[in-house]
Amino acid sequence: MIQMDITIIITAYNYGHFLKGAINAALAQDHPNVRVIVIDDGSTDNTPEIAAEFGDSITYVRQQNSGLPKTRNAGLREARTEWVIFMDADDRLSPEAASLAVKFLQKSGVATNLVVFGEQIFSDDLYEPVHVDEGVLQLPLQAISLRDVVLRNRFGICGLARRSAMLEVGGFNPLAGGSDDRDMLIKLAHSGPIYFLDSPLRHYRVHSASMCHNTVKQSADTEWVLKHAREKFGSFLPPSDWAMARAIFLYQVAYSFFLARSLKNAAGACLRSIATKPLISSSDFSAMPFLARTRLLLRLAFELTCLRKH
Repeated sequence: MIQMDITIIITAYNYGHFLKGAINAALAQDHPNVRVIVIDDGSTDNTPEIAAEFGDSITYVRQQNSGLPKTRNAGLREARTEWVIFMDADDRLSPEAASLAVKFLQKSGVATNLVVFGEQIFSDDLYEPVHVDEGVLQLPLQAISLRDVVLRNRFGICGLARRSAMLEVGGFNPLAGGSDDRDMLIKLAHSGPIYFLDSPLRHYRVHSASMCHNTVKQSADTEWVLKHAREKFGSFLPPSDWAMARAIFLYQVAYSFFLARSLKNAAGACLRSIATKPLISSSDFSAMPFLARTRLLLRLAFELTCLRKH
């Protein structure tokens, strides 16, 4: 195994009730050279007390509340290793995450800025640790292109990342808000190759306080990221791809509003998606399934009609 030092950076804000599980998962990595840093973004709950329980086995840094992008940047500054793994305080990692990512780099021989981990979703009361064996290293190498990360928010930032590359592209942008991870992915994909290790090494918790539940805020942040990306990298993709990216984004907004039972907002976003890109080519069905918007509009029309009748 390559003797590669790795820092796991856990960002935390008022997630004291989740933090112990995240720290334990980071400390349980079977890679021999792992440092764990917790960056506390001014939590007002018991986060400091939970972190203190781990003593010198972790590095705890507390800052004034500044938002997730600045918290992640504080982690980049505190880390001294070339390779880092970002982890949210409410998530977990497979014990083999770090070591398998290192072996992936060794086996593939690729020069990369990021190896993105695959995900397994779990809820508060249903969590079983997932162990992953080295069979995953036999899977085909999956490169992630600039087009991939512009079109869809399919990949998270959790993975084995080259710290110097993140710093060279300016770190995490505070203006991107809760979509700072996608903004970072776009910048990294433009600056150099990134790859996907399609195995559930990151365990992503879904709960009522998750940022993904705040549809209005998350939508505004994502819209800013796509607009900013087009201003910076517009010439690297054809106009049709940027239109497709916006159409997919609006469809995702529509579906999020639908799940939140904000039906009129959902209908408006869906209609804007169709107006932006009426036709979807078959090669992009994986990004937005065939007739997905039509099916959603029909369902919205039915439910809105039922509401008016009552």
